[in-house]
Amino acid sequence: MNSLLVKMKKKRTRVNEVKKWNDKEIVDILTFMQAHRNVEKPTAQIYYRKLLAETKIVASWSMVRFKVRHLKTLLQKAEELKCSTSVSLKDGHHEKTVDEKILKMCPHYGQLSDIFPGSREIKSVVRETMPIEDDSSSAIDMAFNDSVDSMDSAVSTSLSAKLRKSAEKPALSTPMSMETERTEMQRDLEIEKFLWAKQLEADKMRLEEMRIRIEDKRREDEFQLKKLELEQRERIKRLELELKYGRKN
Repeated sequence: MNSLLVKMKKKRTRVNEVKKWNDKEIVDILTFMQAHRNVEKPTAQIYYRKLLAETKIVASWSMVRFKVRHLKTLLQKAEELKCSTSVSLKDGHHEKTVDEKILKMCPHYGQLSDIFPGSREIKSVVRETMPIEDDSSSAIDMAFNDSVDSMDSAVSTSLSAKLRKSAEKPALSTPMSMETERTEMQRDLEIEKFLWAKQLEADKMRLEEMRIRIEDKRREDEFQLKKLELEQRERIKRLELELKYGRKN
C-alpha cells in the first residue's frame, strides 16, 4: 500500500526543468518563429518540437514554451513603457531615451514585436498553469486548446486597437482626460474579460456534451458487439443440437 502511494506521489510530482539560455539560442528561436507564423499550432508541443528539430537546440519543448512566454512578458512590459511615455527617462545620473530603455528591458524587442504585433494589450486574465501535454492527447482536448487560443487572440487584438488609438492621441492631454481614458480602458477591459469568460464557459459545455455523446456511442457499440456475440453463440449451439439429434434419427 505504501509503495503504491509513493508511486502515485512521484507520478503527480512535476520535475522543474531549468536551462540557461544563451543569446544565440534565443535568436534562433525567434528567427524560427518569424519564419513559422502559426505559433503553437496545431499544438504547442508539435510546434516547439519542430523548432527544436530545425534549430538543434538541446532542450525540451516545454522549456522552449516557458522561455517564449517569458520573452512575451518582457515584450509586454516594453510595450507598456512605450505607450506610457515618449520623453527621455532618467536612470541615475544618465539620460536614456525610451528606445534605449526598451532595449535594455527587452533586448530582442525587434524580433518579438514582429512575431507578436498585438502584444500591447494589458492582460489581466492569467491562465492557470497547464501540465505538459501527453502525446496521446485527444482530438477534443486539442480543439479546446485551439478554441481558447483563438478567443485570447481576439481579446488581444481588440485591446491592442484601443491602446494604439489612445497612444496616437496628442500628448497635450490633461491629467483629468488621461485619467478618464484610463477609466474607460479599464471598463472596456472588464467587459472583454466577461465576454471572454462567458464564451469559454459555453465552449466547455459544448465540448463536455461532445464527450458525453462519444462515450454513449462507445457504450452502444460495445453493447451491440456483445449482443452479436451472444446471438452467434446461440446459433452455434442450435446447429450443434440439430447435428447431434439429427444423427440419432
